[in-house]
Amino acid sequence: MEDTYHILIPTDYSETADHALDVGITIAKRSNAQVQIQHIEGIPPDWVDMVEKEEGTMFTMIKEQLAETKTELADRVKLAQDQGVSTESFLQYNKNYRAILDHADDNKTDLIIMGAHGRSGIKSLLIGSYTVRVLHHTKTPVLVTKKTDLPNALEKMVFVSDFSLENVDLLLKAFMTAQELKMKLSLLYVNTPTTFKESHEIMSRIDRYLESIPGGKVAQVDVVNAYRFEPGLFKYCEQNKIDIVSIPIYKRTSSWEAFGGTIQDLIKDTDMPVLGIPET
Repeated sequence: MEDTYHILIPTDYSETADHALDVGITIAKRSNAQVQIQHIEGIPPDWVDMVEKEEGTMFTMIKEQLAETKTELADRVKLAQDQGVSTESFLQYNKNYRAILDHADDNKTDLIIMGAHGRSGIKSLLIGSYTVRVLHHTKTPVLVTKKTDLPNALEKMVFVSDFSLENVDLLLKAFMTAQELKMKLSLLYVNTPTTFKESHEIMSRIDRYLESIPGGKVAQVDVVNAYRFEPGLFKYCEQNKIDIVSIPIYKRTSSWEAFGGTIQDLIKDTDMPVLGIPET
């Protein structure tokens, strides 16, 4: 019996977070996955003890806020369940982005899906700034989406990397995610003046990566020459009808310098879903 694939979707109930949920539902139906919807509410778990002796207005306001957030969460669970997706909800209090990381670790989450931006004002922290922090600290692949329409069919994913030999395991993570999403995986190296390498060196590195996955499972391998990393990547994606870009999440600045771009820059400059693959 195959293990169930688990997808965690944090939400602040914003339009962008709801779009991430729609993406998660689409993916869950393709992979027969379970969706876990998580909301972090800025109310201390012992709020009753804190305010029941205070003014009645304070108690009533917090009680109404809590009732509203539970309703919002239940509505999103029902949305997923109505489409045939196995769904659980998780409501946590007075936590920060680490609640997302802790949940992923404790529940053997396979994929986190987050919106690139959340609500305006303080609540934007839950998705906008939280997304950046989760990307910096995650051990789980993170798919970051924007409020744009998904392609009609999620068919092609590209893994773009500098193919440094100390990170060969990253391809296996990207490959396993592509398999679960039932997508074809391509490999790409963007050769720029600042990251230039001879063709034989690039292909030697890529061959080492290919040893980490079953033979014949990569749709194509490409090297493109471009003056800058991102325009080269975007042109490649357009020409090859790529639906998701997969990119390493490096923790060392030197790695990003060798790569020619960061995952934050990529998310900022494209409307495509971006899958971050963390270093182990």
